[in-house]
Amino acid sequence: MEKNLKKFVKAIKLDKKIKKLIKNPSFWLVIIIFCFELFLRFYQMDVKNAFGYDQVDNAWAAKNLIVNHQWPLVGMVAKGNSNIYI
Repeated sequence: MEKNLKKFVKAIKLDKKIKKLIKNPSFWLVIIIFCFELFLRFYQMDVKNAFGYDQVDNAWAAKNLIVNHQWPLVGMVAKGNSNIYI
């Protein structure tokens, strides 16, 4: 019985701390900035982070691994026409 009472008292103290935090204007400022950042991060994602031509080879390699179960022995080219592969 005493353990339950201690847990209840701790819960009440925590509830008071949360209420005090919510009344704090700087808390709401941080929440607003966070929401604004999330909006800007995901706004027009297809335009800002377009799927470029250099990612096509990696996409086909991932597709071959996952769908076709083809495990390549040679990876993509490390740099230009150096004939060095990953």
